[in-house]
Amino acid sequence: MLKIYDQEHIQLGMLTKYADPKVESILSSADRILSFTVKDPDEIPLKNEYYVRTRTDEYVIKKISHKSWSDMAVTCLLNLEELQGNPFLAFSVRDKCLNEAVELALQGTGWSIGECDVDKVRSAGMMNCNSLQVIENLCTAWMCDHRFDTIHKKVNLYQKMGEKKGAYFMGGLNLKRITKESDSYDYYTRIIPIGAEGLTIESVNDGKNYLENYKYSGKKLTYIWKDESYTDPQTLMEDGEAKLQEMSEPAETYSCDIVDLAKQRKDYGLLSYGLGDEVKLIDRETRTMASRRITKTVEYLHNPDKNSCEFSSVTMTFTEMQEKLKKSSDIVNFVITDDGRYSGTINVSDIINLEGGIARSETLQSFNADLAALQMSVKKMENEIGNVGNLNESYARLDGSNIPRGWVENDMLSDGAVTAEKVDIQNLVQKLFADVITGPKFADAVLTGADIEAESLKVNGKDVGQILENLSGQIDADERITALEEKVEAVIAALRNVITDAPEE
Repeated sequence: MLKIYDQEHIQLGMLTKYADPKVESILSSADRILSFTVKDPDEIPLKNEYYVRTRTDEYVIKKISHKSWSDMAVTCLLNLEELQGNPFLAFSVRDKCLNEAVELALQGTGWSIGECDVDKVRSAGMMNCNSLQVIENLCTAWMCDHRFDTIHKKVNLYQKMGEKKGAYFMGGLNLKRITKESDSYDYYTRIIPIGAEGLTIESVNDGKNYLENYKYSGKKLTYIWKDESYTDPQTLMEDGEAKLQEMSEPAETYSCDIVDLAKQRKDYGLLSYGLGDEVKLIDRETRTMASRRITKTVEYLHNPDKNSCEFSSVTMTFTEMQEKLKKSSDIVNFVITDDGRYSGTINVSDIINLEGGIARSETLQSFNADLAALQMSVKKMENEIGNVGNLNESYARLDGSNIPRGWVENDMLSDGAVTAEKVDIQNLVQKLFADVITGPKFADAVLTGADIEAESLKVNGKDVGQILENLSGQIDADERITALEEKVEAVIAALRNVITDAPEE
């Protein structure tokens, strides 16, 4: 029986008048699709977005097809609404285990991690996604399998889901029908590999820019394979050989109709199977003897005799591996750097409403901490300069009329205090602040007596503290705080020396 809940998740009752319930399970996407036919639509009137619960999972009704009053087909998907309803404008992790990254994606959803045997450490980033998409992308980056438990709200993570326990499908026993297909649509016997910037393999392949494999036939069919991720000719040649190895013979696929004896009789437990398992296919009529991995199952809940499976090679083909590595690389390389910038390909649409998403990333939290420390250091610098910059009249009583255009004459001061040479105030200021000013220098400007006041140190009518506060916004935020504090102390010391050397009356 199937439990039915309305859109508010209030139980409406048990559906009993239905037929042919089946569940399709797909390894690559972790999807499970429930479908059945309703014989009496009036028993419990079903609507889209109602919930359906079986013994093992909870689903959401996504499609209802009316063929007649007594024949209504219903299709349901796994209930992952809490994961789909938790958005991330930006998501980024650096040097984390998979379970740590997934835990971050599950925050606020009510879900948690179940089983996990993946211990690799990686970085990953993505934009404009929800928790479900984050988990799927993380599993792509870590190159692992996952499975959702919608009853207990658990995400199970596996390096490779399934077992190799000796199960087999044999004609005349539990294998009713096997379909073996072979095609040569992508059949080639010669390949010309080309890497980045026109890189070829002559230097490592006896002067030839091509590879050949005639194991299946003597036909000469040439394929030009270009991948600009290769910069080493030896690696390019080795992977070209692996690709040609697959292309130089017809591709084979299998699908089977089976009898699930393990669910009918306990003494056939050895023949039990599950999604991801490695099994042997044995059939005399098609002369088949092969090991394959189960990639899709169709399970009829009330009639195991109708179950079926689809298979793939136990090991991934070169093309499959290349595609998976490319997707993994895109996700791993797309991270937020220490200065708050993204690495990886970003579309214009990704930038819209980015601020809120970046604020949730742990990388930016560290950046904000550094920025707060930077602001405190600048404040400390302003306070120190304020203490030093309050010039006492006993140090110098300067009258604007005594200082013609930025230089001081010897006879206006105590003998020996300052030489008769002109004192270039502009050069002095630039020397003191050369290691902290990142904007334009003081162009075509000198200090006059009217610009220097006795009570506070000013430049062109502005407090030095205010100037430094304005300049602080130009300081590159990615400089470490320790280096900044050293520069601040150097400026303060220089200012103290200037004041100490000023003449007394």
